[in-house]
Amino acid sequence: MNRFEPSEFPRRILLVVSGMSPQIMTETLFALTQMRTPAFIPTEVHILTTASGARNARLSLLKGEAHFLRLCEEYDLDPAMFSEKNIHCIQKDGHPLDDIRSVAENECAADCITQTIRDFTNDENSALHVSMAGGRKTMGYYAGYALSLYGREQDRLSHVLVTEGFEGHRDFYYPTRESRAIYRDQQVLDAREAQVTLAEIPFVRLRSDIPNTLLEGRASFSETIARAQMAQQRQTLLIDLENLVFKVGDISLNSLGGANLAFMVWLVQRKLDGKPSIESKTFRGEFNTELGQEFIDVCEALWQRDTSLERSAQEGSAEVDSEQKYRNLFAGISKVVESLKYGLDQQGFWNRRTDLNKALQKVLGNQLAQSFLLQNSGPRGKSSYGFIFEDDQVDWRPFP
Repeated sequence: MNRFEPSEFPRRILLVVSGMSPQIMTETLFALTQMRTPAFIPTEVHILTTASGARNARLSLLKGEAHFLRLCEEYDLDPAMFSEKNIHCIQKDGHPLDDIRSVAENECAADCITQTIRDFTNDENSALHVSMAGGRKTMGYYAGYALSLYGREQDRLSHVLVTEGFEGHRDFYYPTRESRAIYRDQQVLDAREAQVTLAEIPFVRLRSDIPNTLLEGRASFSETIARAQMAQQRQTLLIDLENLVFKVGDISLNSLGGANLAFMVWLVQRKLDGKPSIESKTFRGEFNTELGQEFIDVCEALWQRDTSLERSAQEGSAEVDSEQKYRNLFAGISKVVESLKYGLDQQGFWNRRTDLNKALQKVLGNQLAQSFLLQNSGPRGKSSYGFIFEDDQVDWRPFP
């Protein structure tokens, strides 16, 4: 079993980005269920479109000739996969957009498409198939780029191709089982003879490079792109001990937690002080009391500054960084200090290194985090551990 085969996921989503051509949905659905091996049979189908596109989709797919329902009946598909509630309108200031022409309207479309794809891909039990064949060209671009940002191994992107004469025909929705005449320029065409091909479009998957806050939040398209591009540029680590502010670029590191932050501060301080990297032979299977005391000193200094800032904030005598939203980052640091009462051993050091690196990757994304991970080098048994960033990549602001 291929764990990334889309057809094997319990929740299978087809998302169609469409304009005034709802045929894109039925053509894509036909291709996925009848032309693909193994067939991708959606458990739900969604259309993302404008107000006029939504109206057109309702009238042609579910009302009147109800082409979607006819498709389901002909090819034994479950019509429950699609209903009016699955037709979503792009909105601006809470009002559906009738078209996408201005810069502001394009920004709304980008944000809406990004949010929709982000939400669908956040379900680990889902496989998402995005059709970018309909709508204005910018809509297809946004859909493809959003899937590149958030798509996983099981997600797919495609464009549907239809034989000449049938493509764009207002009366053609899918190849029928029986002959069905449609007319174009005084020419009679048989819908049964149409050929529909699904062209899958490869895309670069950047999801692992996206900070966890963007995967879980509601960031705009432009903000998401800006964060993804951060990994391509040299960033600075801010350690402001006076105000207890910790950032890479404009990304707060507060969510690393007090223990990880204290561990990072201690090792960055060692690096800036010119102390050697910590080697595995340093421990020799025993607790290293000197290293343990160094770490304790940093923990206690952070806790004392934490307490002082909290007291000042309560008394109203100090302004708190609005981005930091002060929340007692080091209130539980006593547990770390207690674990160091005999010193620091190799296993304890290794566990803290693993925890810190995982937390950094979660907050910053894999690619951006690479510059700030605690790395090991050297042969097995003689490894040393340290940061690889240059000293001028740290904006170090000491305790007052």
